[in-house]
Amino acid sequence: MCIKKIAEVLSFSVLLGASLVFGCLGMNSEMGLSILAGAVSLVFLNLEKIASFKGGGFEIITKEQKEQIQAVIEKETEPVELKFEAYGTDEQARSVIAALKNQKYTWRYVKGLTEESRQPKDQVLKTLEWLELNSLAKKSKSLKGDVWSLTQRGREVFAKL
Repeated sequence: MCIKKIAEVLSFSVLLGASLVFGCLGMNSEMGLSILAGAVSLVFLNLEKIASFKGGGFEIITKEQKEQIQAVIEKETEPVELKFEAYGTDEQARSVIAALKNQKYTWRYVKGLTEESRQPKDQVLKTLEWLELNSLAKKSKSLKGDVWSLTQRGREVFAKL
């Protein structure tokens, strides 16, 4: 892990430092090449996090971003076929599910779910784990920690809740 950090610092140095020096010296081609070299090395250092890469226009989507985009698409897409599934839930679980279904949000932090559902944090986490175990909710990573969303199946099951 330490070697990767050193390589990232060196890549940033090439990306920012070398390009700045070449730019100040009026060496435009060298500046462009140092920017390209730094960017490419950073991409290869973080290859395990990348879900897709576009090319000339240079678009990179991380795996977390892809999951989050998919959740938005699933949320906004109408289900085509009718299925009936039922799960027994208590009042506490229903309040957490209702908070997850809040149309203002696609992804929710545990703190927001705790506040909106008015349930203790341990009850919210227990409900989220149960939902994830039954493929009714999913967890993703964000800059501030774990975020939760109902899956398409979860939205269908709890449509009338």
